[in-house]
Amino acid sequence: MNRKISRYVAGVVNIEDGYCWDNVYLALSQLRWLRAGKYCEGWAVKAAEVRGGKVLSYHPPVPHGWIELPDGDIIDPTWLASSAVHYFPSLKLTWAELAEIDRLALPVGAFNESDKARVRAWDFLRCQHLSLFA
Repeated sequence: MNRKISRYVAGVVNIEDGYCWDNVYLALSQLRWLRAGKYCEGWAVKAAEVRGGKVLSYHPPVPHGWIELPDGDIIDPTWLASSAVHYFPSLKLTWAELAEIDRLALPVGAFNESDKARVRAWDFLRCQHLSLFA
C-alpha cells in the first residue's frame, strides 16, 4: 500500500471507518487524478500481530475496497493504521464503469465462498501460518 498517497486521500476526503467501498467511491469522485486507477472490491488480509517489524499472525480475510493505480500501487484510505495488508481483488472497475453505479449499491461484487479471490486470500493465510511454524 502506498501510505503517503493513502494518508493524503484520507485527509482530503471525508473518510469513515468501516465504509471502505464508500470511501473509495468518494476518493475517485473528488480527486480526478485518481481516476487513472481502478476501483477494486475483493478480500484483504491484515496483520494481527507485528513484533520487531516481523508479522507474527494475520486476521482472517475480509471483504474490502481499495484503489489500484496503473503502476500497481494500492491506495487504501480506510486502513491507514494497518502495518501489513495483502489484497486479493475480485472485481476491478474503471471510473466510467463505477460512475454508472448508484453509490448506495456498493459493494457490487458477490462475496461468497466460491469467489476465487477469497480462495486465494485463504490460501495466502494458510501459507503464512505454516511458514511461522516451519
